[in-house]
Amino acid sequence: MGSGIFLVAVGAYPTVSARGADAARLTQDGYGAIQIGMDEKEAEMASGLTLRKDTGDFGDCGYLFTRTGPRIDFLTTLGKIAYAYTRSRRVPTVAGLRVGDSRRAIFRRLGRKRVRKIRSIYPPTRLLEYKPPEGGDRRIRFSTLKRRSSRRERISGITGGRLPEIRYVEGCL
Repeated sequence: MGSGIFLVAVGAYPTVSARGADAARLTQDGYGAIQIGMDEKEAEMASGLTLRKDTGDFGDCGYLFTRTGPRIDFLTTLGKIAYAYTRSRRVPTVAGLRVGDSRRAIFRRLGRKRVRKIRSIYPPTRLLEYKPPEGGDRRIRFSTLKRRSSRRERISGITGGRLPEIRYVEGCL
């Protein structure tokens, strides 16, 4: 038998969690292993991600951002994560909805009875809010926008988290 050299390639891919296929999805409870109510250290430990803190002074309110993987923004109040927000097409919800999907897809996948229209103070952006069957103070909010070049309204941002913070129009401001 001849001798040979075997090479094994090991790739380092940014991961959110090894807790299953749904781990890297944005839900009303957070993003993957990063859950609403965690502080920065808990979120980093649970997810394996490095989070970056916004340097602005917002009092009891603040922001964290992912450094690797898809861009996820987290709003914190009193040091605890209150919601997760993304404008990245790479981040699905549990229902499989992503930024760029049509507004109609939200109603098709989540049902008209669980999705309600929320008044937006920034036209032409429109807001839809999904209330999960288990109720409580958690929601998923979809921002939609109709571009001039398109006939259809598309999802432009997705937020998952708790009330009342998920309804903050300007975040910490």
